[in-house]
Amino acid sequence: MSIRQKTACLSLLSLLIVYGFYFREALAARAAGAGLWDYVWLLVAAIVVSIIVEVVGAIVIAVTARGALDAPMDERERMFDGRAMRVGYHVLFAGVMLVIATALYGATRADMVNAMVLAICLSELARYAAFLSFHRAG
Repeated sequence: MSIRQKTACLSLLSLLIVYGFYFREALAARAAGAGLWDYVWLLVAAIVVSIIVEVVGAIVIAVTARGALDAPMDERERMFDGRAMRVGYHVLFAGVMLVIATALYGATRADMVNAMVLAICLSELARYAAFLSFHRAG
């Protein structure tokens, strides 16, 4: 498995775990009637934890890597990356349309922020999953 694949796996798992926890807590906070700042602090904590996990994971991947760390992407990897970006873009576009729809139906500011974060997370999950599946398919 290449360094880029390992990094994509790390990012995919990090997003699933950290933001899965974030959305679980955000739904619980919404049910408890939390204010906007409660969501903001929860989101800041999720971002900080995500950054820490990504940095530590990248260091571990770099230390254990046997190949060249700064090897440029070959043509095949650039194609996979471009195709994965398109998948992520389409998911993000659909998510933004849903966020706009929530605004039209009177969603609160906290609901709209959470919908935007969800759209971004889903698009990144789709991008990493597509990148990994393109590598697996060859």
